Amino acid sequence: MDDVKNTSGYERDFIANAKAQTGRTIEEWMAVIKESGRGKHAEIRDWLKGDHGLDHMRATMLAFMHANDGKPAFDEGELVENLFAGKDQARACYDALKLELADAHPNIRFVPKKTYVSLDGEKVLGCATPTKTGLKVGLDLGDMPFEGRVEKGKGLGAMPNVTHMVVVEDAAQIDAPLMDLFGVAFERTRKKKK
Repeated sequence: MDDVKNTSGYERDFIANAKAQTGRTIEEWMAVIKESGRGKHAEIRDWLKGDHGLDHMRATMLAFMHANDGKPAFDEGELVENLFAGKDQARACYDALKLELADAHPNIRFVPKKTYVSLDGEKVLGCATPTKTGLKVGLDLGDMPFEGRVEKGKGLGAMPNVTHMVVVEDAAQIDAPLMDLFGVAFERTRKKKK
């Protein structure tokens, strides 16, 4: 699954090839957007699509970059750093989760977003949302009962299919039973029809 491109990968490719793909460099686009006087994301995106003929993805990326002072908006390292800033316990739990999943379920990818990290297999199967004291690990477990450590998913900021969660406040809680739940979520989402 390493060849599956995420938003950050598309953005890097677009930045590297913007001139060839659109006739302008990113810096030139930032100047054009600034000169337009438009400031809202949707307004910029729609203007780039309508007046400049850009496709939705490129127009969206330029609008996000404009809001980020012309810098990449989907830099995974920066997203993770911002997400876990001042949340040392959450970061320790996250790092432990990454290590454990790399061993138990290597096909699960970590895709940082602004308020959480999406956990993706063939489809989104869960998320890791930092709290002041640890992580809320959300999973798509369908109609599995809420019992023991498995609670109803809430405050995750992720896809609506992420229905369950396990609160992790110590790296020791990232254990075999939690990895088993990841296996259930992975298989469940893999079998869903597209």
